[in-house]
Amino acid sequence: MVRYDPAFSALGNNISPGLARYLFSAEDFDVVHGHSHLYFSTNLAAFRCRLGDVSLALTNHGLYSQSAPEWVFDLYLRSVGRWKFEQADVVAC
Repeated sequence: MVRYDPAFSALGNNISPGLARYLFSAEDFDVVHGHSHLYFSTNLAAFRCRLGDVSLALTNHGLYSQSAPEWVFDLYLRSVGRWKFEQADVVAC
């Protein structure tokens, strides 16, 4: 496991450029685990897996965010959130 401190947060979501650099420079992943569809880091993981031959496992802890307004999250679920679920090879709830 690797942890990178966030550079900033938006809507309760940590943004970490260090994690992005790590994901896109590593070549020996078999599986990448996205902890929740709610996190920006899972966007990075899904995108990284889509670019290569790496499986994405996604854990869903709940469908709606508790830190974003409901209308924002409804839009998110119909776009980026849906895309993340579609990229996953396996989803655990």
